[in-house]
Amino acid sequence: MSSPIHTSLTLIAFLSVSKVYHPNISSASGAICLDILKDAWSPVLTLKSTLISLQSLLCSPEPNDPQDAEVAKHYTTSRASFNETARYWTQAYAGGPKSSASSAPVTKDEVAIAGLEKAHVDQFEALGFERSKVIDVLRRLNYRGSNVANISEDRIVEALLK
Repeated sequence: MSSPIHTSLTLIAFLSVSKVYHPNISSASGAICLDILKDAWSPVLTLKSTLISLQSLLCSPEPNDPQDAEVAKHYTTSRASFNETARYWTQAYAGGPKSSASSAPVTKDEVAIAGLEKAHVDQFEALGFERSKVIDVLRRLNYRGSNVANISEDRIVEALLK
């Protein structure tokens, strides 16, 4: 994470550098939805109090005030699947520890763990691309939910060809 840089009266930036699968953190930009980083910020707040607030938010998501609506929907509708996806993102993007279960053969559906739609993966796999590469590209492009309409199939194919 980058640290907050502030002038005497304003907070300039504080966002996640590592990709985080959390309702209150944008999976695309890393922007964090925390009131003290926006409207409730005060020059009186210390780095310590800011980090404590961030830790509290990470431990107790607020899906009713999300930064990422698709992740919040996943959190509220399927907590077990959400937890698997969050664990995967922690391992893939933040160097999180591999659980002892991950050393066993993978029985979970990689598509669901990545938070993707099976039909989207199948569509590009049918074009002859390797399943694992399709999943990786769709995950990197955040090809899920309302974002699907913003990403052209040509862009995905170009990324798959790289």
